[in-house]
Amino acid sequence: MIGWNLLAAETATKAYWRLNRLYAIPEGWQWFALAALVLAVLGYVFVMYRRDGVDLSRGVKYSLVLFRVFAVAALVFFFLDMEKGSERELIKNSRVLLVADTSLSMASADVGDDSLAKRRRVDELVEAMGDESFIEALQLQHDVLVYQFDSEPQPQLLASFPKSVDSEQIKSDAADRLQRRKDEFNEARQLMMASLGVAALGLILLMGCGLLALTALPKEARGWLTLTATIVLIGGCSTAFAAHLRHSDFSLASLLGMASLANATASAEPSDSDTSAEEESSETETDSVPFKLDWAKTLAPKGVETRLGDAILALVNQERGGPVAGIAVFTDGGQNAGVDVATATLSAKDAGIPVFAIGLGSDKRPVNARVVDIDAPKRAYPRDEFPLTGYVQAYGMEGKKLTVELYAIPQTGEKSADQDAINDPPIETLVADAQIMLEGDGAVTPVRFKSDQADEGRFAYVMRVAAPKEDAEPKDNFKSAIVEVVDQKTQVLLLAGGPSREFRFLRNQLHRDSEITSHVWLQSGKPGMSQEADSLLFEFPSTPDELYEYDAIIAFDPDWMLLTAEQIDLMEKWIAEKAGGLVVVAGPVNTPNWANLTRDGDPRIAKVKGIYPVVFYSWRSATLSLGRFGGIAAWPLRFSQDGLDAEFLWLAEDAIASEAAWSTFEGVYGYYAVKDPKLGARVYARFSDPDTALDGDLPIYLAGHFYGAGRVFFQASGEMWRVRAIDDTYFQQYYTKLLRWAAQGRLLRDSKHGVLLVDKERCLIGDHLSVSALLYDSQHEPLKVDSVMASLAHPDGTRTELELRRVKESARDGMYSTQFTATTEGDYRIEMIPPQSSDQELLTRVVRARVPALETERPERNDPLLRELTQKTGATYFIGTKAAVAPRSQAGGLVAALKPNDQPSLLPGVPDRRFSLLLRTWLLALVCGTLCLEWITRRLNKLA
Repeated sequence: MIGWNLLAAETATKAYWRLNRLYAIPEGWQWFALAALVLAVLGYVFVMYRRDGVDLSRGVKYSLVLFRVFAVAALVFFFLDMEKGSERELIKNSRVLLVADTSLSMASADVGDDSLAKRRRVDELVEAMGDESFIEALQLQHDVLVYQFDSEPQPQLLASFPKSVDSEQIKSDAADRLQRRKDEFNEARQLMMASLGVAALGLILLMGCGLLALTALPKEARGWLTLTATIVLIGGCSTAFAAHLRHSDFSLASLLGMASLANATASAEPSDSDTSAEEESSETETDSVPFKLDWAKTLAPKGVETRLGDAILALVNQERGGPVAGIAVFTDGGQNAGVDVATATLSAKDAGIPVFAIGLGSDKRPVNARVVDIDAPKRAYPRDEFPLTGYVQAYGMEGKKLTVELYAIPQTGEKSADQDAINDPPIETLVADAQIMLEGDGAVTPVRFKSDQADEGRFAYVMRVAAPKEDAEPKDNFKSAIVEVVDQKTQVLLLAGGPSREFRFLRNQLHRDSEITSHVWLQSGKPGMSQEADSLLFEFPSTPDELYEYDAIIAFDPDWMLLTAEQIDLMEKWIAEKAGGLVVVAGPVNTPNWANLTRDGDPRIAKVKGIYPVVFYSWRSATLSLGRFGGIAAWPLRFSQDGLDAEFLWLAEDAIASEAAWSTFEGVYGYYAVKDPKLGARVYARFSDPDTALDGDLPIYLAGHFYGAGRVFFQASGEMWRVRAIDDTYFQQYYTKLLRWAAQGRLLRDSKHGVLLVDKERCLIGDHLSVSALLYDSQHEPLKVDSVMASLAHPDGTRTELELRRVKESARDGMYSTQFTATTEGDYRIEMIPPQSSDQELLTRVVRARVPALETERPERNDPLLRELTQKTGATYFIGTKAAVAPRSQAGGLVAALKPNDQPSLLPGVPDRRFSLLLRTWLLALVCGTLCLEWITRRLNKLA
């Protein structure tokens, strides 16, 4: 943010005089008493001098009364306490607020006047703000402040430009002020000299009258001459007194000519306040040197919301009562969050602040079809059919048919799939196409495809829409997703407490599956027996190298008591940290023996129970007999909505066909009773016999949850072989999908040295994304370096480095974390090679950022809203920056529409102490002098 020292105000100083006692005596009776006292004193003077001057002429008698009355008047004037001070008139400069919309809708492109050229709205705004003549024209009469607003409640100040200052005018005003002070000095000096001359004449006449008393001049003539001299003397002294006090900043010596004219002029220099104002003006003039601001970077659209009402309301409240000339908002009117614009409009109207709007963009919704997103699995097996779902959104094409195509593009370079499709289209293979019927504007239509890629490798699946020629934005007509096809067998450990029917069926199936390597540990078996398996075990793996080779473990009624504490700890770590998958099937032989133990009985069983997605009953529970095996009737499974939506439990290609298949399943006879699902676990199916319900809840039959990075699935009995009665393939399909689901975490792992994670794989532009990595060294121990480096590939193909720092207070060692912000629509790819990876295995995660629907669902300029805003606040609505940034000479331009609103105010100054001292000195001199002259006159006339 760039800040400037604004010339907030101009000042002018005015002198004032006032009688302080008028404000100190508020009651009327007090003034009445004071007046009565003064009149009494004056009456006493008249009476006394009438009696005392019986033998005097009337002129002398009146002169003595006049001396005494003047002395009393001087004392009354002293009592009234005259004060001189200065008032400063503060003129706050008129202010104009330019407010720029920087939400993501400003990045929209609109068709220009030639119907061919497309221009982003923000480009028009940048051009207007970069026009120096526009800002300079506003600076002639206003302080200019530039703000931006988007998704934040408060607009942000970007720059401020002070009102232009004319240095030549400042110098001229200073010269005029100095000349006025010189003229005032000359006028005061002339008046002082004339007044003192008159007073001297009166004093001479008064002294002459005393001397004439010895002559033969008639008594009455001498009296009138004395009265005349008294009046002249008092008038001259009073005029000199007034002249000096009125210009108290000039010394008496300079007014009497006893100081040089240069010193007198120096004493008449402007006050400190005037000087500081000049210095402030000079400083502001230096600060206001034009500068270059990168408006394209400063006004780059980034807000995921448009809070127009919040911005206006905040600025109105900030400027209320100030000298604001108006607020000018550059926007497309896409209000979609925060305070309603109508509320902000009423507030601006109440404050008397006009809000001008400059509408950007087109008022017509552009015709556009785009692929919003595409969902695809991250990894798949060769020749395994996997789904891909795209989401298409269109405007202005309701009821039309649109062709959607799916292509597969081999990936060999480091560019993103979108960049390949735009810049350097590689060899494409059409996988499938489909036609969809478009619904209303903004409606999202899903398009589903399936692929069974036979080749191994990394492929970009690109979904394209064949948009019409009038499509406004061809760049959003496709989206891509990366799918890695890996030809690796799933390593499965098949563990069973005894040779149950379910175990035997699955053992034979896995042995015949060419994509699965099965190892079998039959806990009840003896050395020398044979099993249908790739390898036969007689104990549970005891080392990480042995166990970490498996992708999934499926356990039928296992006896966990045969495992050591170290083996159970190893299994827990394999699930939680290595993303292993565990499928556990309860049975009537071993499960009750260990599941009913309390947690205090055996720490091994406590850890095993912690892995399961359900809570077990203990020996102390009164409901042990609720579980049953070998019932007399089969009961179908009642699937929850989670179970119906879980694709790994589908017996057919889609949810509807799968539900129909499960509805024909006769059901199971028994189950092992568990108490409740754990927090975060999902119950997929329940045993449907209503007589087994406890507190209204049917027994849990199928449940699952995430345990760390791995998955654990619980099945209440080994009776899924019964689905073979419907179709022989259903049993195979059930366990194949279940094992793939359980092993998915292992399938998605990039390296045995760690896992790279992101907090979300889909985000909005502006979101802050967390990147975490759980890393291990060559000994399978948590990595303990301070930081590791990763590479972030942006949607435009550029790369930046990410430093992941070790999380010291993490629940698990070896955890590293960092953050980045998605600023552009498209795919962000995070890549990392673990520090101690001998084979340079690459950890990869992809995050797709998209523009939020709030900024795209109404892309047209909102003329009704902006027009109402301006009309109700008494302003003008401009369509486009060309009309608003018109030269001042043209009618209708923003510069001409913004009328200056300078705001004057008075600031009281401090009393002039020098004036108070001069006032007291003069009054003391006048009172003393008057009384002395009265005494002399009385002596000359033989009254004292």
